[in-house]
Amino acid sequence: MSQRRAPGAVKVESIFHPSDFSEASEIAFVDALKIALVTQSRLSMLHVTPGSKLEWQDFPGVRDTLERWKLIPKGSSRSMVGQLGVEIRKVIASNKHPVKACLRYLAKHPADLIVLAVGHHEGRMRWRNRWANLLHVGRDKSRSFSRMA
Repeated sequence: MSQRRAPGAVKVESIFHPSDFSEASEIAFVDALKIALVTQSRLSMLHVTPGSKLEWQDFPGVRDTLERWKLIPKGSSRSMVGQLGVEIRKVIASNKHPVKACLRYLAKHPADLIVLAVGHHEGRMRWRNRWANLLHVGRDKSRSFSRMA
C-alpha cells in the first residue's frame, strides 16, 4: 500500500538541527530524530564553536536513542540506522557567529524543516533566540518553521 499525502502537504526530505548541546537542544534533537524517522529523511545536525576541539562523539547519540526506543538492537552498527530509512549527518563548524555559520550551511545544504530550541537563555551559546527572524526553509523561502522548546 502506498502512502498518500494530503493535497498541499509538504514533503520533508531533509531536516536541519542546530545544537549548542544544551538540555533544550537535546529535546529538539529527539523531536528532529522522530520527524526524520517518520518522514524517512536526512537529518543534519550542526554545532558551531569558536574553535574549541569537539569530537563527533560529543553530539547526541543517535544509535543510543534508537536503542532506547527499541528500534535497533543494543550495540548496533551505524548501518542499522540507515536501514531505518534515515541518513544522519553530524557537522562541527568553527566560527564565532553561530547564526551566520548556520545560514552559510543552509545556503549550501537546503533543508525542508529546521528543528531547534528557542527562547532558552542558557547553555554554551545563547544565540537561539536570534533565530526567530532569520529562519527560512531552504527550498521554499515563503515558509518558515521552528519548534518552540
